[in-house]
Amino acid sequence: MEPDAVLFDLDATLCRRRWSPETVLSGAFDEVGVTPYTTASEMNAVVNDVPTAEDDVAFYTNCLEAAAERTNATPERAEAVARSYHRAIDYADVEFVPGAKAALRAVDTPLGLVTNGSEATQRAKLDALGIADRFEVRVFADTGGIKPDPAPFEHALSELDVDPRKTVHVGDSLRADVAGANALGIRSVWVSHGEDQSVGDIRPDHTIDSPTGLPDLL
Repeated sequence: MEPDAVLFDLDATLCRRRWSPETVLSGAFDEVGVTPYTTASEMNAVVNDVPTAEDDVAFYTNCLEAAAERTNATPERAEAVARSYHRAIDYADVEFVPGAKAALRAVDTPLGLVTNGSEATQRAKLDALGIADRFEVRVFADTGGIKPDPAPFEHALSELDVDPRKTVHVGDSLRADVAGANALGIRSVWVSHGEDQSVGDIRPDHTIDSPTGLPDLL
């Protein structure tokens, strides 16, 4: 493939949380004074189906509402629960997805980060992992736009001064990463984590089970 640059998503592509979503969500329901109407597992199941959001609280609100809808529950005070949930998270409590650290070391081209997380939360993760300086450009949702919109990809391409046709984007979301990259002619690599899922007619150029497969692909 020999790309001139490689762009990466962050969450579930390069890193994963160590904190307990169930514990944090239970605390959020308690703080807001609402009887729990969904679980963290149910929220996680809808992550790739919810629309993109302008910030972390809006994203968690979307997840709560979508998870509740699946079980015909009423998402009472979803935004307040999402805000409490977001506030309680230790975003620095993360670890590498297996194979991600080695993949970052092995890729010998300029790298960019294009993430739908906010700058504050994502910088906490990058600093905890010690990889902030590995990327020549970092594009966050609140500073560069939200995938699959072309703006964050275009920002990264411009900063790296590379042709989209000679660029690869690696991510775990068909809706945000693959569709966004495909629309600009960027070669898309979907990190499937072994799952067989589909979103409409969105098709990645390449699929890998984990970042371990990336160096050989490139």
